[in-house]
Amino acid sequence: MSTSDFREMPQEERLRHVQSILAQYHAARERSPYLEAYKEAEAGYWYPLLSVLDAALGSGNKKVLDIGTAYGTLLLYSVLWGNEGFGIDMTDAYWSKELEAEYPISWSKTNIEAEAVPWPHSFDVVIFTEVLEHMNYNPVPVFHKIHQCLIPGGLLLISTPWSRHYTPKHQWPDVFTLPYYQEGGAFVDAECKYYTIDELVALSLHTGFSIQFLQLYHGHLLAGLVK
Repeated sequence: MSTSDFREMPQEERLRHVQSILAQYHAARERSPYLEAYKEAEAGYWYPLLSVLDAALGSGNKKVLDIGTAYGTLLLYSVLWGNEGFGIDMTDAYWSKELEAEYPISWSKTNIEAEAVPWPHSFDVVIFTEVLEHMNYNPVPVFHKIHQCLIPGGLLLISTPWSRHYTPKHQWPDVFTLPYYQEGGAFVDAECKYYTIDELVALSLHTGFSIQFLQLYHGHLLAGLVK
């Protein structure tokens, strides 16, 4: 499919097309969490971000970084729009190597909390969906890394569970009291903290971003931050 044909599709149809490509790769696996659950659930976390992403991708020829790529839905969406994609994740358990072979995507097994972004490029868009809650340590250094690798005016797209919706009675530690990563620190694969609206705003402003939009969607915080 050509880039122009992809762009001319209705938004929901574009998303289904991307998911159908990923489903082909996962159908060959003995057991795929993507097909069993995630494919049907994922857009319920971040669907309103697609309109913002469409506007940011514009006429294409941009560099898009997806941190915590997982299956790569939004990264492949960006590439089919006519852009160059870069993805990192601390695990390759969800990733399909076929994407790198068939599309202009570079992928690296990288832990953004402990390591640098592995490419020297500046990026036009950074995607950071359903990752913040999994971070083991204080997110301030990661937000600084993202800020540094974005072009001036570049966009950071975030989705993360809203603490008041999912854990209204749980008292999570305040974002600014979380310990910072130290070399050799251990990591667990878990949802380590849910954030309040105030925390996401404070974290964004503290690390040099301006807030383009902030909204709630199905119990998730969605944000667009601009460098």
